[in-house]
Amino acid sequence: MIKLDSILIVEDDLLALESLEVFLSKISKNVYAANNANDALQLYYEHKPQIIISDINMPSINGIEMSKQIKKDNPDQPIILISANTESEYIIQAVDLNIDAYIIKPILVNKLYDKIVSIYEKIRLKEEIKIQQKIIIQSEKMVSMGEMIGNIAHQWRQPLNALSSLITNLNIKYDSENLDPEFFKVFFTKSDNLIQKMSETIDDFRNFFNPDKAKQEFDLKIFFSDTIDFFINTYRFPNLKINLICDADIKLVSFKNELMQVIINIFKNSYDAYEDNKIDDKRIDVLVSENSDNVLINIIDFAGGIDEEIIKRVFEPYFTTKYKSDGTGIGLYMSKMIIENSMEGNINLVNSENGVVTEIIIPKLKA
Repeated sequence: MIKLDSILIVEDDLLALESLEVFLSKISKNVYAANNANDALQLYYEHKPQIIISDINMPSINGIEMSKQIKKDNPDQPIILISANTESEYIIQAVDLNIDAYIIKPILVNKLYDKIVSIYEKIRLKEEIKIQQKIIIQSEKMVSMGEMIGNIAHQWRQPLNALSSLITNLNIKYDSENLDPEFFKVFFTKSDNLIQKMSETIDDFRNFFNPDKAKQEFDLKIFFSDTIDFFINTYRFPNLKINLICDADIKLVSFKNELMQVIINIFKNSYDAYEDNKIDDKRIDVLVSENSDNVLINIIDFAGGIDEEIIKRVFEPYFTTKYKSDGTGIGLYMSKMIIENSMEGNINLVNSENGVVTEIIIPKLKA
C-alpha cells in the first residue's frame, strides 16, 4: 500500500467526511479535513498537500470554484473531484481545470484508491525527473566551472604581471636608495587597484555559480549590462559585439543567477555558430521589452541559422551537433529547464532571415 505525505479532504457531509478521513489515514501520514471551501483553502495554503479530494456541491464556494483558486496558485496541484451530479457541465469544467480525476457518488473505496495510486505514481515520476534535471544542471555547471577557472587564470595574468612590475620597480628604487613618499603613494594606489580588480573577478565568478535560494527583484537593463560585461571580460572572444536595447525600469522577480547562466549559454552558442560558419563580423542583438503580464527577451544572431531538422531537437538532453570533445549537449536543455521549471516561462529558437532568434518569455511576479 502506498504512503503519501499529506492529503486534504473537503466534504460538507460530516459523516462522509469522517469515514473518508479514516480510510485516507491508512495511506497518508497527514490527513487534513474541512467541511467547507474557505477552511479548505486555509489548510491548502498552510500545508500544501500532495493531493486534494473535494466534493463539488458545497455551500458558499463549490468545489469547482475552490479548485480554480488552487490551480491559479499551483497549476500542477493534483485534485480529485467528487459529485453526485452527472451533468456534463461539471465534467467539462473539471476537464478545463485539468482536474486529475472525477468520481461519481456513491464513493467506492477501491475506485478512489486506484485514482490516488495513479496520481501518486505521477507525482513520483515528476520528482524523479526533477532529480535527474538537477543532476544534469549540476554536471553542466561543472563543465562550465572548469572552463571558467581557465578564464580566471587568464584574467589574473595581466594584473599579476603589472603587480610584478610594480614590485620590481620598488626593488630598483630601494637598491638605488631613491625611494620617496610620492613613489610609495603611487605604488600603494596602483597595487591596491590591481588587487581590487582581481578580487572583483573572484566575486563575479562566485556569484555566477552561487545558486539563488529565493526569487529577487532586479532591474533588467542593469542585469543585461552586467551579464554582457561579464561575458565579454570572461571569454574575450575576438570580433564580437553585443548590442543591448532595453527599456528603462523593467523589473523582474526571478532567479537572477540562473537567468544569467541561460543568457551566457545562448551567447556562447551564437559565437560558436559564427566560428563554425567562418563569419568574422560577429554581432548579437539583445532586445528586452515587457507587456502587462510578461517580460519578453529576444537574443538575435546573424550566423546563418540552424537546419530545420536540427532546430526541432536542440532542447533534447545530450543532443549536440558539436564534436564530442566540444560539447555535452546539455546546455540548451539546462536552459529550458531553468526557464520553464524554475521561472515558469517559455524559451524557443526560431530561424530568421540571417540567423537565429532565441525567444524567452518570463511571467512577471510581484516581489
